[in-house]
Amino acid sequence: EPYKNLSYFRLNPMNEKEKDLFNVMALSFAVNDLNLYLDLHPDNKEIFHSFKKYNEDLENATKDYEKNYGPLEITGKMGSKYTWIDSPWPWDSKGGSMYVNIKKKDLRMAKYLITQFGGANGELGAAMRYFSQKFSMPDDYGKSLLNDIATEELGHCEMIASMVHQLTKNASLKELENAGLGSYFTDHGKGIYPIDASGVPFTVSYFAVTGDPIADIVEDMAAE
Repeated sequence: EPYKNLSYFRLNPMNEKEKDLFNVMALSFAVNDLNLYLDLHPDNKEIFHSFKKYNEDLENATKDYEKNYGPLEITGKMGSKYTWIDSPWPWDSKGGSMYVNIKKKDLRMAKYLITQFGGANGELGAAMRYFSQKFSMPDDYGKSLLNDIATEELGHCEMIASMVHQLTKNASLKELENAGLGSYFTDHGKGIYPIDASGVPFTVSYFAVTGDPIADIVEDMAAE
């Protein structure tokens, strides 16, 4: 029972807007998860029924949210003016509890964390791995599955990049130098560049694409 004392982190909505958005996010997660399952098991009628039900619930929840607060996507419903840029971006700390919201400067953590973006086992490599390998999959189910996972990994890239940005954005040049980030600042300023914790830039040699579906999937499992 190694996990008997495990407690799960819960997002507590700060207002009705967040509550409604959390509902959309939960339904979206369910739809995407069922989508991945159906990519490989398209004839499962029970799961397909659940997929349609969650999809309908998500559509209704999205309509209600957009009616009250504005569009969730660029194709969403807008009123009499352009409101797409009014909502916070994921890296905006003002966005509330569902956004990346780091208030404390920590350059040491940023230096370690950026390897999860551009390092050998980082999210960028994962996204490119699945995206590139999908073209060699023998059927549409495999192609769709790997494409969906690649899209998910790009979302992880944005999370990590947002965290590094917030950890470093208020740092002085002297602080960056003391943290061993002086060379990084010289080349990239406070931009987010894909490197590992040692400063080695991202390279496509971090992942393999053999053209053999079995070999590629085994490589995926090893990477995961």
